[in-house]
Amino acid sequence: MSDFVLSFEAKYAIIIFVAAFVSFIIGLIPTDKLFCQAKASKKWLCLMVLADILRGAAVVIFTAIVLSRMQIGSASVFIMSAAFLALIGSSKSAFSNGNTASPLAVLFGTILALNWQAGLILAAVWGAVTFVTKKYSAGLIIALILAPFLMFLFNNPLSYAIYCAISALYMLYLYRESIKKLVKGLDDEVK
Repeated sequence: MSDFVLSFEAKYAIIIFVAAFVSFIIGLIPTDKLFCQAKASKKWLCLMVLADILRGAAVVIFTAIVLSRMQIGSASVFIMSAAFLALIGSSKSAFSNGNTASPLAVLFGTILALNWQAGLILAAVWGAVTFVTKKYSAGLIIALILAPFLMFLFNNPLSYAIYCAISALYMLYLYRESIKKLVKGLDDEVK
């Protein structure tokens, strides 16, 4: 009787599928429902955003750990795929009710896990532009446009910059109504 042995390629495909599936499932976690009191309290809102940032970072870290255990040298494309699946999962969750804050926090978490320096710079730029203009969407747009360039500037793999560019386009699509309001001068001011 012969032993059933999977080839390296088959093991690799199974691990990638499992990592992608876990990433998508993590993206579907309804943090806005877990922290249902978020609208009532800034404390709960901060916890919800922190949970979303952590789940974005968790996807990147989980996938990197799984791939490093397989001793795969250049796994950045697979890490980016898992991160994007988490982003899609967070924006397509049946529980999100069109909430775009959740995928934005997940995106920020993935960027922080990929390169913490770029993540902190983006947060500072976003905060500074929002503070100066009093327009949340203005800070968001500039930070999203800046993200791929920062990944490139910090000598990250090209796939990181591509991920940030594709994710930025996706987030701009999700925020299209806010952007229209911003252009018309109807965007709510941050107080």
